[in-house]
Amino acid sequence: MAKLPEPVELKLPIAICNEHIAPNTTTIRIRRHLTATFLTDGGDFTISTSADGEHGRGLRQYRYFYDASDLPVFSLSMKGNGATWYMQLPGDSTSTSEPIAVLAPRWNLFTNKMHVYVRNSADNYAEVKLEVRGQVMFRKFTTEVYLDGALVMSARVKDIRHFEWVVKVARGFDISLASAILLISAWHWYKKGSSSYHGASGSRSEKAPS
Repeated sequence: MAKLPEPVELKLPIAICNEHIAPNTTTIRIRRHLTATFLTDGGDFTISTSADGEHGRGLRQYRYFYDASDLPVFSLSMKGNGATWYMQLPGDSTSTSEPIAVLAPRWNLFTNKMHVYVRNSADNYAEVKLEVRGQVMFRKFTTEVYLDGALVMSARVKDIRHFEWVVKVARGFDISLASAILLISAWHWYKKGSSSYHGASGSRSEKAPS
């Protein structure tokens, strides 16, 4: 497999959990385990998936992230009729809680595009916008993440049949955030949709699941 491009070194870390900030440029692997669980090698996270009904209004999708000690790191949720994923830290999953990050897929015919709005815990929770670009070339799935045009994360499929990705993140980038971005970006390959979320100061016609 061809080498992944080198990300820049961040001057200011980007994180939702400061304890998971990469101290150096770091390579991790995300792979499927059983039917609804994913493992992150290098960050040592377990990701489980589930869905439940909402009084006849469709399904909510959930992704739960746990660390190596099986403690919750954060959760992702999406209403079944939407396309926006909301990230909540443990204890913050109430209707009035502001999500720590929002992953907003954008419709594009030729690329797998997504904007990620992060309340950066390494910068007094100031909002940071990341741009995710995915594409398929010669049957190879790739995903790259940019901050103001600078590459901060890249990923490539190693084994599409078993959902195994190799991911390289910049020094100063949160490995748990990288895992979430890759998982939802991969979901967007198969479940095309477009989010109406445009940041905390922009328009938001979808509400976070309560």
